Amino acid sequence: MADQKKVVFEYLEALLQDPELEAPEAEPKTENEPVEQAPEGPVEADPAEEASPVDSPEPTLTVEPEPEPEPEPEPEPEPEPEPEPEPEPEPEPEP
Repeated sequence: MADQKKVVFEYLEALLQDPELEAPEAEPKTENEPVEQAPEGPVEADPAEEASPVDSPEPTLTVEPEPEPEPEPEPEPEPEPEPEPEPEPEPEPEP
């Protein structure tokens, strides 16, 4: 299974590098290729698929994400201006 994945990966890499590259001769393409139709009746699973575990412990290549650049320090906030003192209300003259 690992060899198959390697072959597929190399094939895809080659396609990305040269998009005009022809498909390999092992898979000849024909214009009048018949379309496969779903079989009628109950569908049975492929025994090869049943035998392989879904969560296979195969090693996988992981790409580590690039470290994020450190954020620039935030500028210090400007000091708030002192509020102007409210003028005291003048006392109303008594009549």
